[in-house]
Amino acid sequence: MTLSTTYLVLLACLGASIVIKYTENILGLIQEVKAIKAKGETPLTGQTVGCIAVGFAVELGTSTLLVMLLNDRWDLPANLWALVLFIGIYVIRNIAAYLVVWGYWSVVVKLGTKKVKQELLEEIGEEGK
Repeated sequence: MTLSTTYLVLLACLGASIVIKYTENILGLIQEVKAIKAKGETPLTGQTVGCIAVGFAVELGTSTLLVMLLNDRWDLPANLWALVLFIGIYVIRNIAAYLVVWGYWSVVVKLGTKKVKQELLEEIGEEGK
């Protein structure tokens, strides 16, 4: 499948906005990790990097899928409709990423809660002996 020129430009613009957004996220994470370590605390670096990677993949995948589906169904002229589609896909991909990242953190928190609960049960068991 080949994309029309207008859809190719649309996908390139969406991709560039995603790369810029997640580059800023990684740079922000680096600064945040340094600040947390300076306080003597342990940052959740692995989970946060995983979250950023999942969000990046979802946004890029959603944008690509929507552009490919629209390319097959609608001949997009290079006019205001291209801008409308950019904004629409931008909003949809952000909603999709938000929901997936929310689910990701739900799993991370649930696993963390289980781990803490298990440690407490082990600690209680040791004290009872």
